[in-house]
Amino acid sequence: KVFKQRLISLISIIGLLAPLNPSAHALSVPNSFKKLATSPTLAKPGIIIFDPTTQTEIYSDAADEPRAPASVLKIISATAAITAFGPDKVFNTTINSTDDPDVYILQGERDVQEKGGSAFMTVYHVRNKLQSWYGESIGILILDAAYPCVPGNVGNAGTFDFPVRYKVVKNASIDRLLNQRDPALLDPFIDAARELQAEGVKAITGACGFMALFQRQVADAVDIPVFLSSLLQVRFIYPMLPKGRKIGIISADSSALTPEHFAGVGITPDIPLVVGGMENQVEFRDAVLLEKGTLDSDLIQREVVEVADQMVQKHPDIGAILFECSDLPPYAAAVQAAVNRPVFDFITMINYVHSALVRRPFQGFM
Repeated sequence: KVFKQRLISLISIIGLLAPLNPSAHALSVPNSFKKLATSPTLAKPGIIIFDPTTQTEIYSDAADEPRAPASVLKIISATAAITAFGPDKVFNTTINSTDDPDVYILQGERDVQEKGGSAFMTVYHVRNKLQSWYGESIGILILDAAYPCVPGNVGNAGTFDFPVRYKVVKNASIDRLLNQRDPALLDPFIDAARELQAEGVKAITGACGFMALFQRQVADAVDIPVFLSSLLQVRFIYPMLPKGRKIGIISADSSALTPEHFAGVGITPDIPLVVGGMENQVEFRDAVLLEKGTLDSDLIQREVVEVADQMVQKHPDIGAILFECSDLPPYAAAVQAAVNRPVFDFITMINYVHSALVRRPFQGFM
């Protein structure tokens, strides 16, 4: 019976012995902490808080209520603790407030977590009632088209080391975007972008460089970053090249790439470009532009390497290659091996933006 009582006590009562606000002389418990302590999310834990100087109780909630353990593992952990330290051992936990009224820092006496043994006790708020899932940083607007998207393609989720979310732009066919440059597509693009924002993504990209036509309008229509076209990288690439070097752009269809596309992403006429295209490469044209239903990836790789090699031979002053087309990144390594130039594409751009959206702490030593 004594063992049972002490086991329940060990599981359900937490002694929090540090000041909630180290600078305050009179200790008190903020209302925000009381709200957090009684949150249904925490299943109403048993809590008792003492002033460490006077050892007087300043807050208590359900501290003496017996309760069933949430899992068998907790019984095993409690039994192991009693066996190792004895039934009279008391584990002290400190709690400190922060500048954020909804965030408290907990530090256990034998906490083995990194960063000094601290853990964050944080209340998360629903910011968007239309969002029922979390953890997708990048939303991708994709054309209403049907052809195989191999790994490395923007249209293949396995390309990325993080979760992405797709949204088809209704009735946005390859023909309407590339050949017709149909302005009526603007509304479907904006609608799709707003849906992605409502679903919780942190930024929106595209799956075709020709979406540059709508870059400015879509960016203005939502409240999160938008980077629809890989051509946005031109202004990033050019200043890093030696004077006199050009950027070689390989497009799905060079004949359809116009000054309007360049202007849409801020490319000015003073930036020297060499534009090549895949429109005359039979397998690429039939598989992607004409959507024949099959795709020979090895053959397309040979085609894009040939286009890149011819561009560099004709223009040896090309300092970097940029793929306009989202279907070409699977072949970036082969192109780089052939022409010995930096190769930029949708994937370099998306990875770059993701790294800014989801920063992670650095690890190492001094």
